[in-house]
Amino acid sequence: MTDKITESYKQSKNIYDDVLTQSKWWSKLYIKLFWNGVDDTEISKELLN
Repeated sequence: MTDKITESYKQSKNIYDDVLTQSKWWSKLYIKLFWNGVDDTEISKELLN
């Protein structure tokens, strides 16, 4: 049972990482549809400068 929980956690973490980095086509679509095109990577670049 522990293996299933660990594997499920890894999969959800990978999906979350993909959405945040917008590294996949579906993650870019998700951001456009549900977050009105907010680009976290662009915001972080602005904050760091």
